[in-house]
Amino acid sequence: MYFKKLVSLFVLIFLSSLTQGQECITGDCNDGLGTYLWADGSQYISHFKNGEPYGEAKIIMANGDEVIGNWLEENFYSKGQRTYPDGIYIGEFKNNKRHGQGTYSWFEGGKYIGAWRDDKRHGLGICINENEIHNACEWREGVAHDRMQ
Repeated sequence: MYFKKLVSLFVLIFLSSLTQGQECITGDCNDGLGTYLWADGSQYISHFKNGEPYGEAKIIMANGDEVIGNWLEENFYSKGQRTYPDGIYIGEFKNNKRHGQGTYSWFEGGKYIGAWRDDKRHGLGICINENEIHNACEWREGVAHDRMQ
């Protein structure tokens, strides 16, 4: 119950931010393809229907991070891609956080393929170092655990 209320609050705040002090800078942000500029400098590039975002979208965050994903039942990107300063994540999201199955690839080498929860590695996965050596790994709340325990 708490989770549903939190999601509803997030969606309400997010959608209301689209209409308060923001602006459509290109295209049709009511019923068509457009680019919407948020007050914080972030941009939403995609389709709009009845003034609300829907379908595949690209968001360019104010800090330069890029997110590509989908709107599904008033929630943004159930699956998608996000670029971070040190790498790229491709996988599932929930409430704007890495959540579910996904792959994080660091720009300088190395990769984690596995489970995520609330933006942290959580569960079983495969850890690949810069030399392409694969190891089974387990994480709990973002902390690595020895699988032999």
